[in-house]
Amino acid sequence: MKQGVKDTIPVSVKTRVGIELTALLHEEDNTSSKTVVLLDTLEHLIGFVQKLRQQCGCKRFVIHARKCVVGGLLTPAQNRIVPPLNYPRVYELCRYFPDCEFILNGGIPGLAKAKEICFGTEQLSSAVDSSTVHDDDDDDDDVISHDEKVKLDNTPCEGSSTNDLHVVPCSHCNATNGSCTVSPMRPPDNLVGCMLGRACIENPAMFWDVDRYFYGEESNPCQNRREVLEKYCQYLEVTYPRRCCDDDSRKTSRLPAPKVEMFTSGGCPICKEFYGEEGRSTSSSSLLQRDTPVVDAKDCEMYSTHCPKEKITSRAIGRCLKPVRGLFFGLRGGKQFRLECDRLNRDRKVRNCGPGYILRKVMSDLPEELLDAPFVKTEDLCEGDVSVHVAPVNFHLEN
Repeated sequence: MKQGVKDTIPVSVKTRVGIELTALLHEEDNTSSKTVVLLDTLEHLIGFVQKLRQQCGCKRFVIHARKCVVGGLLTPAQNRIVPPLNYPRVYELCRYFPDCEFILNGGIPGLAKAKEICFGTEQLSSAVDSSTVHDDDDDDDDVISHDEKVKLDNTPCEGSSTNDLHVVPCSHCNATNGSCTVSPMRPPDNLVGCMLGRACIENPAMFWDVDRYFYGEESNPCQNRREVLEKYCQYLEVTYPRRCCDDDSRKTSRLPAPKVEMFTSGGCPICKEFYGEEGRSTSSSSLLQRDTPVVDAKDCEMYSTHCPKEKITSRAIGRCLKPVRGLFFGLRGGKQFRLECDRLNRDRKVRNCGPGYILRKVMSDLPEELLDAPFVKTEDLCEGDVSVHVAPVNFHLEN
């Protein structure tokens, strides 16, 4: 890959912190035995990164802080929650390769934890209580807590006994699967960020507050879900325009969408409630085609009757709807939103009106109070408002 792009594009690698391979060995007497190959050590991870750094010139790594259990013991879905998280190993990897950049991934439930990881507990504590001053040379255990002093993977924390470790399984972090998710007191300089995957799929509404809470801006661009969906509809209406009123044989399946000539700028009989002259909103009118000829809707209806073939694929619509499927996470009405999006996506005639129309149609059927309810600030969220990605308490890995 590095040879293919030469020096024009930086190459990055995403990997886990280790591998556990379970294999069945068949003996000559027709018996079998289970063998576990464990490559889940800091030394093995350092060797792997070192090889990529030296031989490939890779200096940017996204580290999923779980080992991967292969060999059939866990399903792919279980592999994302069952193996315990090991954040201190990522911190130590950063210190071992100061010339590389690292991004921590895995089990980060929301912006609060992400901010702790990226900025450190010392800086956040100072922001909350400006009267508290931490001296780099001060080893007073009454000032800095044990959790804040974690430094290395499998190494005692400062001011603790040799048996008081942040290791996996961790007795300090109280995770059901033994995860160690302690945040650093002072993050390594080359820990340049963190990655949230399933958290943003399940609960994308958390990012309404990222400008203010994480980046320190004075305010956020949207204050409720209606504003978010309205802006996203406008984006979709440009990126994936409707295909209900054209005679182009090409399909819209990926970006860039084919540029087609519409029979009418006012929408077909299905979508004219939003794109016709009466239904078109001021905010979206500037984003729709303005130079297309205005034709009577009957011509469009006749076209739809004679050519009911699919113009926008279901997969394309699904990709468009996926970022907002979890927008109503934890709220009554969230399931209705998802089911209605899926139902309209399966309707071939409606699908040709585009993902923007589908979202607008779903929005029109939702309660006003659900759409207009103000977002909750990150610091005011309850525990149940944040998704957690760890194994249930009754699930244990077999050794």
